[in-house]
Amino acid sequence: MEIAKRIHPQEIGLFSNIGLGNIWFPTEITPQMEGWTSVWKDLSKTFFRQVKTPYVVYFGVGSISWLESEYALMNPKNIRECNKKGLKIYLWEPLSTYNMLDEDDKEGIYTSWSDTDLGNIRAYELDSIQYYAQINGLTNVQVYSPSYNSKLFFQDIYPELQIDCTPVGWIYPATINVQEQEGYMDADKIIKKFWCGNWRYASHRHCVASYLVQKTESYNLSWLYESNAEILEQNSTFNLPNKDDLYRGAAILDTMAPLSMDIDVDKKLNKNEYIDIHIDTNPKNAYAECFCAIVNETRYAEPTGLLTEKIMNAMLNYRPVIMVGPPGNLEYMRAWGFMTFDEWFDESYDLEKDHSKRMQKIFSLIDWINSKSIDELKEIYEDMNHVLLHNKTWIEELQVRLLEKPITKNNLFKRIRYAD
Repeated sequence: MEIAKRIHPQEIGLFSNIGLGNIWFPTEITPQMEGWTSVWKDLSKTFFRQVKTPYVVYFGVGSISWLESEYALMNPKNIRECNKKGLKIYLWEPLSTYNMLDEDDKEGIYTSWSDTDLGNIRAYELDSIQYYAQINGLTNVQVYSPSYNSKLFFQDIYPELQIDCTPVGWIYPATINVQEQEGYMDADKIIKKFWCGNWRYASHRHCVASYLVQKTESYNLSWLYESNAEILEQNSTFNLPNKDDLYRGAAILDTMAPLSMDIDVDKKLNKNEYIDIHIDTNPKNAYAECFCAIVNETRYAEPTGLLTEKIMNAMLNYRPVIMVGPPGNLEYMRAWGFMTFDEWFDESYDLEKDHSKRMQKIFSLIDWINSKSIDELKEIYEDMNHVLLHNKTWIEELQVRLLEKPITKNNLFKRIRYAD
């Protein structure tokens, strides 16, 4: 394991209520530390305020370097307390996976997985936690991850840990200002077919945006980046379906960029550039003009599902969704208590584990919706009003339920954990 340089755990986003080893004061308060501290304050206002047993929260992504350092040796008293009461480790971000047989795959945090790879799957965060448990003789470590199906894929690989899908990171329903985010549920406002937001570059987002712009002009779209067939091909993490369509669309995107909704962007970016915006940004009018939202999640070609503020923003704006994310994301939504839209269109793409085939099915759904007239889509929208209203009001209900009890006693979290 790597030896971490002499830093304070909070400098890498690691917060705890128990001594984790030889800790000293941080050398400086960085903007990132200030951001994590702010998030920690928000988290402490939720159900988490009732957690009294030993815990650790990790807000970062990837390996937890401090836990692998020479300084991460607990004193005997803390070890005894953790083994008696349990040490709960809460991961804010989804697991960062890699292929243990592929050295070249260990450079990034997003991995493309196929069914044949799953036996080689490992997670950087779990590697660090398992190492820490081993060197300290910890025998009662629970890891709560927001990655859906994390227990299915990882429990046998990391037998020293107790792994559950319990998304402590998805506290947006408990902290967001619902009234500020609330959009319009009005079929008369619909004049376009698709809403498609893309802020940070990702290959699956590039893929969807390229397909969309060469199939229709009926959309509200954000796309800030240089685009061509070569960029699309080089960055793809799965075999591209409908390549001719995608190559044509990638060229069209390049002539249109930068496109944004509600925020002015004056120059085209390369894929490594990024403009930071707050997660509360909400282009209400852009949503209201469109029949459905294409929700391009943070990650796509992975085995474990995840939900972020992107899906919640669509629900607060009363939109049906096409979910572009890992397999099982819609299933994950239903475990949370939300309703999806299989009564009106094909959602079989959600359980397709082959990433290329899943994208092809998503394209087919885009084509099906695009084949409908605006008037037809208005009728469908009115027919699904009860689902749209349920999803929005359920977010308000979650604001209460996420404050009720700690993670091990809250029935909502138990339901999600057992669904996993």
